[in-house]
Amino acid sequence: NASALLAKAQTLVARNQIADAIARARAAADADPHNVRARYMLGRLYTHMNQPSPAIKAFNEVLQINPRVAVAQTELAKLYLAVDDPKNSSRAADEALRSDPDNPELRILLARGLLGAGDIRRAEPEIRHLLKTYPRSAAAQSLAGSMYLTQRDLPSARKAFEQALRLDMDHREALAQLVNVYAETNNLGEA
Repeated sequence: NASALLAKAQTLVARNQIADAIARARAAADADPHNVRARYMLGRLYTHMNQPSPAIKAFNEVLQINPRVAVAQTELAKLYLAVDDPKNSSRAADEALRSDPDNPELRILLARGLLGAGDIRRAEPEIRHLLKTYPRSAAAQSLAGSMYLTQRDLPSARKAFEQALRLDMDHREALAQLVNVYAETNNLGEA
């Protein structure tokens, strides 16, 4: 019974027995080919185990069963970014935004994917919207800095990365990119 297998998988997760939980969730998915919960759980467990390929497969199976599961699209957007597939990341984020158009995390994922895919024409309005709506977001400021870097506007990139670091001193992307800006402008002493 798929429900019993999923319940057991959840118990195993609570005990941090992830490999056994994956086996039970897989068995639940095999027992009921249309079980969205089992496939979603598999995706989350594989993500937790830093296994992006089977996680992507599981979330895509969720969407084959029910294309309107926005959380699966959100997870795919994150995973595709993690495996350096920004085009699919932006596609997944775009799909998820149809269900939740005001979600800032999805807007950031979409902008990251578009920027990573080199689609500045679509990324720029997204990033400007994020900056306007969430001016105190380190992620939005860092995205703006990355956009400016792509456009070779180093003074604006520097300003955006510095603002991101003022908002969140631990923002690694902003710090790494700011060092790159300093290197390109021969100001490594400031780094």
